[in-house]
Amino acid sequence: MAKVESLFNLNGKLGNHIFSTVKGKKVVRSVSSRPHVQPEASRKSGKDFGAASSAAALIRQGFKPLTQVYADNEYDDRLKRLANQVVLSGPERLKGARQFTDGNMALLKGLELNKHTAVSKLLPAAPVVTTVAGNSITIALPKLYTEKMFFGPEKAAAAVIQFRCCLLYFTEKRGLYVTAEDLIISLAKETFPGGSFSLPLEGADNCVILLAWGIHFTAKNDQRMINNRKYYAANLLEVVHLENGAIKVFEPEVSATTAVAAVNTVPQVQWTLDEE
Repeated sequence: MAKVESLFNLNGKLGNHIFSTVKGKKVVRSVSSRPHVQPEASRKSGKDFGAASSAAALIRQGFKPLTQVYADNEYDDRLKRLANQVVLSGPERLKGARQFTDGNMALLKGLELNKHTAVSKLLPAAPVVTTVAGNSITIALPKLYTEKMFFGPEKAAAAVIQFRCCLLYFTEKRGLYVTAEDLIISLAKETFPGGSFSLPLEGADNCVILLAWGIHFTAKNDQRMINNRKYYAANLLEVVHLENGAIKVFEPEVSATTAVAAVNTVPQVQWTLDEE
């Protein structure tokens, strides 16, 4: 770098030289002729990060109806960090070419949409999710004693439980989405008898099934959610990876598969309540 004495006030790039002012003095330096070469490790890390960002965007799109209701303003950052962890958990030999589905996607399970309140604080009894050989996933809630199992605000008259299922094709950057009808449980009744619904998966293959659920409360004669972040919550309940007609189970080095029948479209989803 050299000092400059000139009749002209030069600042910026001129040919292969860059003119600037440092501590009140005009200086000039030459532009390096050596091309910038990104280190191989950095290049590979960048590609893996790109795969994670793309996956997080698809997940965010799929659960938008829930995030608009339940998510706090830091949810996106938590999702991106988890997606990056999933990609990095994939085989080291694939570094730089790892896909989201190469990693341990179970790391997503339990991701809370509202950092202020976990679902378990409002309803300790989690649904039972069962993947059956009959080409479906069944979601079941057990019998619940409303006074002991629901922890809403004093003015709450009903609990509203919502489910959203996403079939995501990460390589193709697309998804199919199903929302179950809202399950409204009156808190004036002593018990909720329990209930279930099933998601047929005919034709669904080489995709990832993500299931999320949320809970909020409504007041008497008011369908609107009680808007207090202490009393609404949602999280990612289940992750299932279908590949070549089988459920693929992640292992650090060796993938294990359990055969299931191939599966197609998802019709209207409704609850079937047990008898009281």
